[in-house]
Amino acid sequence: MKYRTFILFGAPGSGKGTQGKTLGTIPRFYHCPCGDVFRSIDTRTKVGKAFLEYSSKGQLVPDDVTVELWKEAIDAAVDGHKFKPDIDILVLDGIPRNVNQAKIMRELIDVEKLSISRAQIAKLCSGGEETRAERQSPR
Repeated sequence: MKYRTFILFGAPGSGKGTQGKTLGTIPRFYHCPCGDVFRSIDTRTKVGKAFLEYSSKGQLVPDDVTVELWKEAIDAAVDGHKFKPDIDILVLDGIPRNVNQAKIMRELIDVEKLSISRAQIAKLCSGGEETRAERQSPR
Protein backbone atom coordinates (compact mmCIF):
# COMPACT_ATOMS: atom_id res chain seq x y z
CA MET A 1 0.00 0.00 0.00
CA LYS A 2 1.29 3.43 -0.95
CA TYR A 3 0.83 6.14 1.65
CA ARG A 4 -1.29 9.13 0.59
CA THR A 5 1.20 11.95 1.15
CA PHE A 6 1.57 15.72 1.36
CA ILE A 7 5.19 16.90 1.04
CA LEU A 8 6.34 20.24 2.44
CA PHE A 9 9.41 21.62 0.67
CA GLY A 10 11.55 24.58 1.62
CA ALA A 11 14.90 25.78 2.82
CA PRO A 12 15.91 25.30 6.47
CA GLY A 13 13.93 27.74 8.57
CA SER A 14 11.30 28.34 5.87
CA GLY A 15 8.36 27.10 7.93
CA LYS A 16 8.00 23.46 6.83
CA GLY A 17 7.94 22.20 10.39
CA THR A 18 5.45 24.84 11.48
CA GLN A 19 3.11 24.01 8.60
CA GLY A 20 3.51 20.28 9.20
CA LYS A 21 2.87 20.61 12.92
CA THR A 22 -0.31 22.57 12.19
CA LEU A 23 -1.53 20.01 9.65
CA GLY A 24 -0.71 17.24 12.14
CA THR A 25 -3.30 18.64 14.56
CA ILE A 26 -6.07 18.07 12.01
CA PRO A 27 -7.78 14.68 12.28
CA ARG A 28 -6.66 12.19 9.60
CA PHE A 29 -3.30 13.93 9.05
CA TYR A 30 -0.12 12.37 10.45
CA HIS A 31 2.95 14.62 10.51
CA CYS A 32 6.35 12.92 10.25
CA PRO A 33 9.18 15.46 10.53
CA CYS A 34 12.41 13.88 9.33
CA GLY A 35 14.41 15.84 11.91
CA ASP A 36 12.53 14.09 14.70
CA VAL A 37 13.24 10.74 13.04
CA PHE A 38 16.99 11.47 13.08
CA ARG A 39 16.93 12.72 16.68
CA SER A 40 15.24 9.52 17.89
CA ILE A 41 17.38 6.93 16.11
CA ASP A 42 18.06 3.70 17.95
CA THR A 43 21.77 3.27 17.24
CA ARG A 44 21.57 -0.38 18.32
CA THR A 45 19.71 -1.37 15.14
CA LYS A 46 21.41 -2.23 11.86
CA VAL A 47 20.22 0.96 10.14
CA GLY A 48 20.95 3.01 13.28
CA LYS A 49 24.52 1.73 13.27
CA ALA A 50 24.84 2.58 9.57
CA PHE A 51 23.60 6.11 10.29
CA LEU A 52 26.09 6.49 13.16
CA GLU A 53 28.95 5.22 10.99
CA TYR A 54 28.53 8.19 8.63
CA SER A 55 27.25 10.91 10.95
CA SER A 56 29.95 10.38 13.58
CA LYS A 57 32.55 11.17 10.90
CA GLY A 58 30.66 14.26 9.76
CA GLN A 59 29.75 12.58 6.48
CA LEU A 60 26.42 12.74 4.69
CA VAL A 61 24.28 9.70 5.35
CA PRO A 62 23.58 7.85 2.07
CA ASP A 63 20.10 8.24 0.64
CA ASP A 64 19.19 4.57 1.02
CA VAL A 65 20.05 4.65 4.74
CA THR A 66 18.12 7.90 5.21
CA VAL A 67 15.02 6.49 3.54
CA GLU A 68 15.31 3.23 5.49
CA LEU A 69 15.42 5.21 8.77
CA TRP A 70 12.31 7.09 7.69
CA LYS A 71 10.58 3.84 6.70
CA GLU A 72 11.34 2.28 10.09
CA ALA A 73 9.83 5.33 11.81
CA ILE A 74 6.69 5.11 9.66
CA ASP A 75 6.41 1.36 10.27
CA ALA A 76 6.66 1.99 14.03
CA ALA A 77 3.94 4.67 13.80
CA VAL A 78 1.71 2.20 11.95
CA ASP A 79 2.43 -0.56 14.48
CA GLY A 80 1.71 1.89 17.33
CA HIS A 81 -1.58 2.95 15.69
CA LYS A 82 -0.40 6.58 15.47
CA PHE A 83 -0.51 6.54 11.67
CA LYS A 84 -3.34 4.65 9.98
CA PRO A 85 -2.41 4.57 6.28
CA ASP A 86 -5.82 3.35 5.15
CA ILE A 87 -7.50 6.55 6.43
CA ASP A 88 -4.71 9.06 7.26
CA ILE A 89 -2.71 11.38 5.05
CA LEU A 90 1.03 11.39 5.71
CA VAL A 91 2.58 14.86 5.97
CA LEU A 92 6.33 14.90 5.33
CA ASP A 93 8.85 17.65 5.91
CA GLY A 94 12.56 17.19 5.50
CA ILE A 95 12.29 14.14 3.26
CA PRO A 96 12.76 13.56 0.41
CA ARG A 97 15.65 16.03 0.22
CA ASN A 98 16.79 15.15 -3.28
CA VAL A 99 15.74 13.37 -6.45
CA ASN A 100 17.43 10.10 -5.49
CA GLN A 101 15.53 9.91 -2.19
CA ALA A 102 12.31 10.68 -4.08
CA LYS A 103 13.05 7.83 -6.49
CA ILE A 104 13.68 5.42 -3.61
CA MET A 105 10.43 6.51 -1.92
CA ARG A 106 8.38 6.34 -5.14
CA GLU A 107 7.14 2.83 -4.32
CA LEU A 108 6.07 3.87 -0.81
CA ILE A 109 4.25 7.18 -1.24
CA ASP A 110 1.49 8.53 -3.44
CA VAL A 111 2.06 12.28 -3.45
CA GLU A 112 -1.25 14.13 -3.43
CA LYS A 113 0.09 17.59 -2.64
CA LEU A 114 3.39 19.47 -2.70
CA SER A 115 3.53 22.66 -0.71
CA ILE A 116 5.93 25.52 -0.38
CA SER A 117 4.95 28.94 0.79
CA ARG A 118 5.65 31.72 -1.70
CA ALA A 119 5.67 34.16 1.20
CA GLN A 120 8.37 32.10 2.87
CA ILE A 121 10.43 32.02 -0.32
CA ALA A 122 10.09 35.79 -0.73
CA LYS A 123 10.99 36.38 2.91
CA LEU A 124 14.08 34.20 2.67
CA CYS A 125 15.17 35.72 -0.62
CA SER A 126 14.72 39.30 0.58
CA GLY A 127 15.97 38.73 4.11
CA GLY A 128 18.99 36.64 3.25
CA GLU A 129 21.04 34.90 5.87
CA GLU A 130 19.93 37.17 8.72
CA THR A 131 16.28 36.17 8.36
CA ARG A 132 17.16 32.48 8.17
CA ALA A 133 19.42 32.80 11.22
CA GLU A 134 16.66 34.60 13.16
CA ARG A 135 14.13 31.83 12.40
CA GLN A 136 16.55 29.13 13.48
CA SER A 137 17.95 30.83 16.60
CA PRO A 138 15.57 29.11 19.07
CA ARG A 139 16.52 25.64 17.72
